[in-house]
Amino acid sequence: LIARALHELSPRAKGPLVKLHCAALPATLMESELFGHVKGAFTGALAESKGRFELAQGGTLLLDEVDEIPLETQVKLLRVIQERVIERVGSGRPVAVDVRLVATSKGRLNELVAAGRFRADLHYRLSVVQLELPRLCERADDVPLLVQHFLHRFATTMGRGPFAITPEAHAALVAYDYPGNVRELEHIIEAACAQSTDGRVDLPLLPPAVAELGRRKAVPRVGMTVRPLAEVMAELERSYLEHALREFSGSRTALAEALGISRKGLWQKLKAFGLDRGGGD
Repeated sequence: LIARALHELSPRAKGPLVKLHCAALPATLMESELFGHVKGAFTGALAESKGRFELAQGGTLLLDEVDEIPLETQVKLLRVIQERVIERVGSGRPVAVDVRLVATSKGRLNELVAAGRFRADLHYRLSVVQLELPRLCERADDVPLLVQHFLHRFATTMGRGPFAITPEAHAALVAYDYPGNVRELEHIIEAACAQSTDGRVDLPLLPPAVAELGRRKAVPRVGMTVRPLAEVMAELERSYLEHALREFSGSRTALAEALGISRKGLWQKLKAFGLDRGGGD
């Protein structure tokens, strides 16, 4: 998602966004996937094929889990980054490439370098700008927004009416630690929606470790103010729309498209929250 945002908010937005999940490829295919190959370059190469660098020409190439690339291929990747040319497997002809490279790593590259599992020179070339995504448990304020997003998504994909979440289940999801981060939250909501028979997501539908947290939160702490969930969600929605308006420089049309709603629907929401102050398109 971060790579897509970087791509779509850049001058390269009209170019392609090409992704390669490095951990999903065997070492023998990595070089061909990155740089392409010519016909007959190896057994099974029945036709010429472009690699991900050529496919991303003029756009962005995302190398997901770049730390999984074998050391011998890292040498060739370093050359491509430095010289901006690739050579297809089986060909000695250089091909110029112009891409923005975004790389992710599940481990810290400096630690992998120290362990001899990643080239130091490639690490330096990739680390021009570093972004570290905090774990979901470190940004608990994101959980309510993500929960509502996934409830809406699965109501649509499952072809069912809107799902509602009980306060107890909501408290449990906010309190959980999420070792699997956003993907784990997504799977929890999907499983709960699939099992729900009345359109409600309640504690019994959550994994035991999560549900137990909800039961502990069921009795409010002394001095804790409990407000209607609809009121809390309205505040979150208003805050999100206000932030999104700033991100899109007030452009209603672009924002409505990004949110997946009509421009009229967006206008009605902005009016309801007192955010329709004119300007934009």
